[in-house]
Amino acid sequence: MAKIAEMTQLSPTMTEGTIVNWLKKVGDTVSPGEILAEVETDKAVMEMEAYDSGTLLAIVANVGSKVAVGLPVAIIGQANEDIRKLLEESIQKVPQSSSNDTKPVATESLKEKIKEPSKDKEEKQSQAKEEIKLNQENVFSATGRILASPLAKSIALEKSIDLKKVQGSGPAGRILQKDVLAYFENPNINHKQISSNSHFEVREDLAKPISGMRKVIAERLTSSKVNLPHFYLNMEIDASAIVSFREKFNIGLKEFSKNDSSLQKISINDCIVKAVALSLNKHPAVNASWQNDKIIEYGRIDIGIAVSIEDGLITPVLRNTNQMSLIGISQEIKSLAEQAKKRKLKPEQFTNSTFTISNLGMFGISFFTAIINEPESAILAVGAIEDKPVVKNGQVVAGRTMSLTLSCDHRVVDGAEGAKFLGTLKKYLENPELLAS
Repeated sequence: MAKIAEMTQLSPTMTEGTIVNWLKKVGDTVSPGEILAEVETDKAVMEMEAYDSGTLLAIVANVGSKVAVGLPVAIIGQANEDIRKLLEESIQKVPQSSSNDTKPVATESLKEKIKEPSKDKEEKQSQAKEEIKLNQENVFSATGRILASPLAKSIALEKSIDLKKVQGSGPAGRILQKDVLAYFENPNINHKQISSNSHFEVREDLAKPISGMRKVIAERLTSSKVNLPHFYLNMEIDASAIVSFREKFNIGLKEFSKNDSSLQKISINDCIVKAVALSLNKHPAVNASWQNDKIIEYGRIDIGIAVSIEDGLITPVLRNTNQMSLIGISQEIKSLAEQAKKRKLKPEQFTNSTFTISNLGMFGISFFTAIINEPESAILAVGAIEDKPVVKNGQVVAGRTMSLTLSCDHRVVDGAEGAKFLGTLKKYLENPELLAS
């Protein structure tokens, strides 16, 4: 008897998935555990397995189709089995992709028997998912009045210049002061011809469809910002020692690893992750969360590292970070980041962190505040290392500083506890030899 293969929940937070690629085609024999298709979830591209054995009789959800968990994606049964009714019911439940050349695929013996969805329905689905373009051409000229800045009008009136003869160089052809003065100095030159070549075209607005990942990011961060009472603590540290420590560490690593290509240079971020792990070990109240009117202080220290990927953000997790060496942290971050950018992370690699670090220093950002990654109680925002004057021993000298900003859930972390955590973190980063212990 034919059975429906449903969209599987491939991660704890997954509510729907998009079919990226079918690895089995209609007519193929499948067995439980074999990979049917690749599915894009809210965080990664993952493999969807078959749970039944038989022949793949029909593919209900085409590549590009976004299907809710539990809805049909395919039908598996015995060869030549009559699945017309089952297929028609399944097709009605699943929205098809916007591509006009993709339709539900069945075995050859069924293609002539199964009624296809009406063309009108397909056209409506296609139109609903297309990018909407809003034409802005001639928006400002529609009223028929001359567009000119107040100063341009004043000068034109003073010098008896007909603004109809002046070509503007501002947005949408707006006449600016320089246009009037240029016309006054050389009234016989064709200013309209010259100016038209320098105009910028008004770019059209685009309404872009929202990806599954972007939708989840929007929902979760909005929920966190609205429901968690955020407060922020900022501390500037002397980064000279950590910069020097990293340079010396990498020189020593290079000498030690001449015959070991797997050992790569550590980064400042690796040092920060290690320092945060050691600091959390001393301040378990920050390594906690509010759950069902209880505060859970985690025994484990699993740090999430925010990684930017195409159309979104993901936080791969380093398990038991406080037990890892600097080299181990560096290698694991590189491996997880590479998998994240390829969208190949498994759910256990990006869920259930206890604390998160977001570092925008590599983009030159001096200071920012981050939104807490629920259900955690805190997140650290790391800024760039900057050269600036600092006071040491009463003297103004050249220094290197770095800004650290802790976002806290006030239900779990009070100001004093958050401040103590930052103080400990500052100690580790300004005395980085402690990180190698």
